[in-house]
Amino acid sequence: MTPYLIVSDVDGTLAIDNTTITAHTSAVINQLLDRGHQFYLATGRMHALAENMAKQIGPRAEIIASNGASYDTPGGRSITCWEPGHWRQLRRPRPHTG
Repeated sequence: MTPYLIVSDVDGTLAIDNTTITAHTSAVINQLLDRGHQFYLATGRMHALAENMAKQIGPRAEIIASNGASYDTPGGRSITCWEPGHWRQLRRPRPHTG
């Protein structure tokens, strides 16, 4: 089976009340992750608020936040910011867990 990159908006899509992802939805997403697919939450929210949603799914849920200016990668979080005259990409390593 070919692995897919699955990206879903949060508000009015995954979240039933803009803050809660149901246990059923989380279970389905984790089944997809178990099958080798990648999953990203996509939102205009700040990264910290999106992390609260991703935690309801589990540690394998990745995040695209701040209208795409902040996103998770296997090596950590990338943040795009404007500096006078150009865009700059910042990287923050993932914290070690376990």
